[in-house]
Amino acid sequence: MTDDLTADGLRLGDAAVVVIVAALLLGGAAVMSGQDGQAALTVGGAGLLAASAVPLLWRRRYPLTATLATGALTAAYGVAELPDPPFPFALIVAVYSLALGRSRAISWACAGAVAISVPIGFELAGDSGVDDYYRNFIPTLAALAIGDQVRERLRADHRRRRTDLDAAVRAERDRIARELHDTVAHHVGMVVVQAEAGAAGHEAAGDRAGAMKFDEISGSARGALGELRLLLDVLRDDDDGPGTAPQPGLADLPALIERVRSAGVPVELIEEGDRCDLPAGAELSAYRITQEALTNVVRHAGPVPTRVVVRWSAPDLILEVHDDGGPAAASSAGAGRGLVGIRERVALLGGHAAIGPRPGGGFAVCVTLPLTKSGT
Repeated sequence: MTDDLTADGLRLGDAAVVVIVAALLLGGAAVMSGQDGQAALTVGGAGLLAASAVPLLWRRRYPLTATLATGALTAAYGVAELPDPPFPFALIVAVYSLALGRSRAISWACAGAVAISVPIGFELAGDSGVDDYYRNFIPTLAALAIGDQVRERLRADHRRRRTDLDAAVRAERDRIARELHDTVAHHVGMVVVQAEAGAAGHEAAGDRAGAMKFDEISGSARGALGELRLLLDVLRDDDDGPGTAPQPGLADLPALIERVRSAGVPVELIEEGDRCDLPAGAELSAYRITQEALTNVVRHAGPVPTRVVVRWSAPDLILEVHDDGGPAAASSAGAGRGLVGIRERVALLGGHAAIGPRPGGGFAVCVTLPLTKSGT
């Protein structure tokens, strides 16, 4: 739907450009008609002049073809005994679009073709001088140069955004790795504590064999902790050592909601369905996804009514965070780096994320995570 609306808007914009350019050409030719030795503007001449703007409808998709067609029609008009408009507006727009959408080599090859064809056309017309050459060639050359610079700037902006997005993805993956390490390390650490307690108990009871088995469990768990730390050292980019504190889960959502309310955002928490156990990593990700979505509301929408829905619907857990912010908030929210993190977490869990503006205003984050019951 959004793509269709965008395409319709572009088509309307291109049609408006054609109308404006044709009006400028016809108005300029009408003013020049009969003045200073200029020929009178005929109906056929007006039609030819207006037709030179029509190829601009396809200047985005086929800039080279549009430029060649516009140039040919402009040249045909120039050769005829007709009044010349002050500037070749259609050709200026066409070559700007060509420079914007094609390589520098093609753009400047077009500039060379214009530099050669314009004086040839003037010679064939027999009623033009040096002033006419500069009035036509200089604006066209300027349009090419401006289009070339805008294209390079847009490319540089795209590369910078791509670099920033890649950095955000890497940073989010590193953050997820640290959080998962904390979660797993906490549970493995509990295994170590319980195994050592079991070993001590069997040792006190004189059961040496039982104590050795618990010592083996403890040693394996310690080895797993070491491997986890080594793996995280390889993956992470900072120097902060991982902790072993338990991470938050869905049970901590009420406290999170209260903090957001204290920031001035009226948030309603709705939970539907029968709660079931989730692995610690999934619990953490569900909490972080909700946290990031609410942070997005605070930053971009402000104090607007917001709903957090946690729906237990086997075989999936559905998380929804949607606000009633206006269109401006909805359009700005889509570029947040936090949304990159949400998509990364969902992808790691094999889920699905639908993120975007809501019909009528506001913004919505809807995440579906596969439910996996855990006996731990």
